[in-house]
Amino acid sequence: MATTGVYAALACAVISAAAPALQGQRPTPAIGELDHTVWTIRDGAPSSVYALAQSADGMLWIGAVSLWRMGATTDMTFWQVSVPLMLMGLGLPFFFLPITAHALASVDESETASAAGLMNFLRTLSGAFATSIATTAWESNTSAAHAQLAGDIDRSGETARSLLGSGLDMDSVRSVLDGMTQGQSVMLATNEIMATCALAFCVAALLIWLAPRTARVVDMSKVGH
Repeated sequence: MATTGVYAALACAVISAAAPALQGQRPTPAIGELDHTVWTIRDGAPSSVYALAQSADGMLWIGAVSLWRMGATTDMTFWQVSVPLMLMGLGLPFFFLPITAHALASVDESETASAAGLMNFLRTLSGAFATSIATTAWESNTSAAHAQLAGDIDRSGETARSLLGSGLDMDSVRSVLDGMTQGQSVMLATNEIMATCALAFCVAALLIWLAPRTARVVDMSKVGH
């Protein structure tokens, strides 16, 4: 997309730009200053309220943003790239927190700390596997798209003749055409990955309704990051 590394980093950084706004301007208090109140079913809380519905909303949010991003082109501006990432950052708390609460509520209270550690480990491990798979699929799709586009680019030879007329030699012309083909191939592969992610999140949002109801409410103040 003909952007520098600085702009690319800024575009990715906006995914966490909403964190200070969500956290507020008040500094984080010390442990001794914290006060936590639990409202359970025994205290009159509605028995029909679960973190399950919030989990599905978070997945659908990220799935919708991924669906939006699958329409990217090489002519996109900085803000056209940044705004979807910022919206994805806003949706991440609605995805991770309810999922964590629902998962930890499935174990006994005495096992909450161990379950939280195991879940963090599995999330990190799964993220590493998912990154490797996505990167491999992205490179493979890029190569496949490049092979398909290579046979269709500049069949009339008009672009090549125009570049030769501008003073470039044939090797430079081939390099320019290959760069154009590679850029379009990367964009097509990226859109395919976004479409796959959108489908995965939407399917997960539907499957989570099959999860059994939890028997208790988790005190998230006792769960580490």
